[in-house]
Amino acid sequence: MLKEVTQFFKSFQFAKGLLITLAAVTAIAISYFAGKIEMGASLAFGVLLTSVPDIPGNTKHKLYGVLAAIIFAVINIILINLTYHHYILISITLLVLVFFYAYISVYGFRASLVSLSGLLAIAISMAHLRTGHDIILHAGVTALGGLWYLLLSTAYSLINPTQFSMQLLSEVMRLTADYLNTRAELILVDDSERKELLKKLFQLQTELNEKHESLRSVLLNARIKSGSTNYIKKQLMVFIELIDMLELAIANPMNYKTIDKNFKKDNKNIIKSFAAISQNIAIELEILSVKISKKNGSIRGADLDTLLATAHNDIENYKASVDVEQNRDKILLLRNLYDYIEQQAEKIKNIKRVLTITLKQTEKEQKSPNKKLLTPQDYSINTLKENLSFKSPIFKHSLRLTITVLAGFLIGSLFSIQNAYWIILTIIVIMRPNYGLTKERSKQRIAGTLIGGLIAVAIIVLTQNIYVYIAIILVSMTMGFSFIQQNYKASATFITLNIVFVYALLQPNAFEVIQYRIIDTLIGAGLAIVANYTLWPAWEFYYHNDLLIKSIESNINYLKEVKSLYNNKEDKSTSYVISRKEAFLAIGNLMATFQRMAQEPKSKQKNFMVLYEAVVIQHTFLSSTAAIGTYIQNHHTSSASSDFNDYIDEIIKNLNESIQLLKGNHIATSDSLKHREAINQIKSHYAELIKKRQEEISLGNLVITEETRSRLKEAHLVIDLLQYLFSLSEKLKKLVGTN
Repeated sequence: MLKEVTQFFKSFQFAKGLLITLAAVTAIAISYFAGKIEMGASLAFGVLLTSVPDIPGNTKHKLYGVLAAIIFAVINIILINLTYHHYILISITLLVLVFFYAYISVYGFRASLVSLSGLLAIAISMAHLRTGHDIILHAGVTALGGLWYLLLSTAYSLINPTQFSMQLLSEVMRLTADYLNTRAELILVDDSERKELLKKLFQLQTELNEKHESLRSVLLNARIKSGSTNYIKKQLMVFIELIDMLELAIANPMNYKTIDKNFKKDNKNIIKSFAAISQNIAIELEILSVKISKKNGSIRGADLDTLLATAHNDIENYKASVDVEQNRDKILLLRNLYDYIEQQAEKIKNIKRVLTITLKQTEKEQKSPNKKLLTPQDYSINTLKENLSFKSPIFKHSLRLTITVLAGFLIGSLFSIQNAYWIILTIIVIMRPNYGLTKERSKQRIAGTLIGGLIAVAIIVLTQNIYVYIAIILVSMTMGFSFIQQNYKASATFITLNIVFVYALLQPNAFEVIQYRIIDTLIGAGLAIVANYTLWPAWEFYYHNDLLIKSIESNINYLKEVKSLYNNKEDKSTSYVISRKEAFLAIGNLMATFQRMAQEPKSKQKNFMVLYEAVVIQHTFLSSTAAIGTYIQNHHTSSASSDFNDYIDEIIKNLNESIQLLKGNHIATSDSLKHREAINQIKSHYAELIKKRQEEISLGNLVITEETRSRLKEAHLVIDLLQYLFSLSEKLKKLVGTN
């Protein structure tokens, strides 16, 4: 608990919350001492709106995002104040502005934050209306507040440029550790307990894909901007090792039923020793995730070499106690498992080495980072045109949000609800393109508001001390903005406290403020949930086919790159790395849509089990493809045969036919024998290797040479994985063809 608290106070999120509070408080203080206290609220308003799109990444995009937020705030203040008292005009203004801001989120995550800033500006502009020249003055001062925050944020970035990337790297380490530990648990538990752990594994992989994408963008942009500083270089090298660790894990899928059948009963200690090493590797990563902030110094941990030696001895003892010919597959399974954890242990050593030494630039390290590894964002007008249809979830969300905001405004006006803009604010903050997330955020917002309201009541009953109220305002403001991305319920609790005590300073009846805050939150949350369910709902079954097609296409590209790698025997190319990244992101998106569907009403979970089966097949296919790719990279392999290439082509053919079936196209049925001929030739080669080894044993050569062992292992792995990939491609084609 203490460790989590310490990490939170060192986090970028807390630093940003503190920065927002500092910018707002200093702006208000300057206004107070200048005798212009009424301008303080406008300056704080500008600080708040500008902070929303202020996220690390590409410096140019960050600057454009913040400036866009300032411009949108000025436009909103002027238009809302000019039209508010004319019902038709304000309705038209809300319709145009809300739709526009919601719709620009098609440009990606940063644009969605600019969108949120613009929407918040609409709601907050209604809080204190102006007339005449005061409108322009309010808009100008708000812009100054935004520029003031931008100045402080830029200064902080220069003082502490690596904090965000360091935190992201630490989070990736912790998630990777959790992933590895969960895999170790899957080996040890009974089969009945594995379903929940496998769900957790899928969730962790989705989170890791998202964090990898964010960290890749931050680190490569930092290197492009600042060059190869020693610390950025270290972070990049650690990140590469972490990506390889995830690929290694995915590339070594466990057949738990086979492990249970062969080792759970009679040779459980062997499996326990492997699980213990995996758990110790996870612990090492956990320790390193805390130590990452230290730029030098020794890093001690478990003696992985001793644990590996014990596991190796266990394999040799098992081999000596059984008939090798009768148990060859079991021995190979243990050796593959040992190779996997040995490689993971080596990755841990590499990370420690990077963190504890002073790096010297080599020619390779001095190369500019490849911009192709960054996922590009298309900011052209075509993106807006392509999404201007009911097939686009963002277009439907924009319409839905516009209508819901207008309904909230109408309810607030008709019933003369005090601070009715809170209804609009609630709708804007919690409403999301999909039903599940909107429902979840609604629950968190309501719970946070109620908790904050109860705490506020208790404090107001206990004391009316103005200095206590000011302290609560400062603390709750910092904490509210710190938690906004991590824990929305906690954020809503602190923001409620902040609002209540700000009003408590301005007017005597704070209990009335709490009452209206709760009522407005309930109305806004209710409208958001109803709208997401009834107005052009974006149920996941509308879109999962497109995501499945994207995942299949990504797996095809990745498999083609693995085939090329096996044929050419070259170091992995940029195209290989990109295809791997795209395949990982695509399966992550597919798993995410499955998880979102699980949050939807049962009646809307169409083809739920079919999607689950497709996710499992695609994930397993990716794992097996990565297994071949990883093996090729880490071992000296023989020449790829034409039979290998033919078999891969047959697998790709099945995948392409699955895509055609998903698109609703008819495919010609054919019973090609090409894959059978190819695999029989590969099996024949494996049989010759085994026969040769048996002849060596009969001649008294009991010690197997490293070359023979390597050839046997490679042939066994290739046969197993090729057959498995083909069976998966057949299973996928059958699945999509019958649903």
